[in-house]
Amino acid sequence: MFYFLIAFFFVLSPAFADEESGVEVISVSGSVEILSQGESEYKKAEEGMFLNAGDSIKTGQDSYIELAFDENQDNVVRLNADTSAVLILKEDEKIEVLEGEVFSSISSLPSGSTFEIRTPTAVVGVRGTEWITRVGKDDTVVEALKDNPYVSGIERDGRLMSEKKIVLAGHMTTVKRFQHPMPLVKLPKDVYQRGDYFRRQVRMHIQEARIRRKLNPPRLRKLNTPVAPFKNHSVGFKEKSFDNNNKGQKDQHRDDNNKNKPVIHRNKIHESLKTLHNN
Repeated sequence: MFYFLIAFFFVLSPAFADEESGVEVISVSGSVEILSQGESEYKKAEEGMFLNAGDSIKTGQDSYIELAFDENQDNVVRLNADTSAVLILKEDEKIEVLEGEVFSSISSLPSGSTFEIRTPTAVVGVRGTEWITRVGKDDTVVEALKDNPYVSGIERDGRLMSEKKIVLAGHMTTVKRFQHPMPLVKLPKDVYQRGDYFRRQVRMHIQEARIRRKLNPPRLRKLNTPVAPFKNHSVGFKEKSFDNNNKGQKDQHRDDNNKNKPVIHRNKIHESLKTLHNN
């Protein structure tokens, strides 16, 4: 029995290490697919999944996925509808966004480090802030909601341009292909509204993910225990979604990707919420 337990531990340990060093899916809605590095077919994204460097992500219409880049879920990136990206996970560069829109909320980085997003035309980085990155065919738009991210253009040979432009909070800039960032302009009011909506959604989903982690630790998931979905208490609950094209609001039913999985008991959710609030 003793030798069996030792063997069992060593078989599972590498899986634990991969999971702890990966990027966790904390929330997903709509049509979102993952292509793991080395595989040929996309699979459906689910809450509680752990992704690694080289994995590709694509979201469909009226869809999103939120990714936590640290164990405490303080550094979160939300890929909105019609977005394609690849995880990089290098020293500073964490993700490459090929097209679409990304909301980033970075609040806890190791001392001296930065969090950077690469696009086909620019690299955007921060030490702690909130901003929106919109990636088009030939340009990248950086909208600073809080604090001051920086952005650099990319040369034709792929090297970063030496100039780093600071984007002051409440301002935005555009970086066209092979060019330096354009002069700053003030953010329109609707960008603040979108940013506030994304911020509230991310914070709510972080709290839900922490509850799931307490009730269903990662080590139990390796024993094929499914991740229980977090159900909203309101019957017929709808959430607002912002369309990237017209920046309007739409009502959509939240996608339930885990209909056949066990549901966390409501009393446990309330108890966990109180515990998190007190802490």
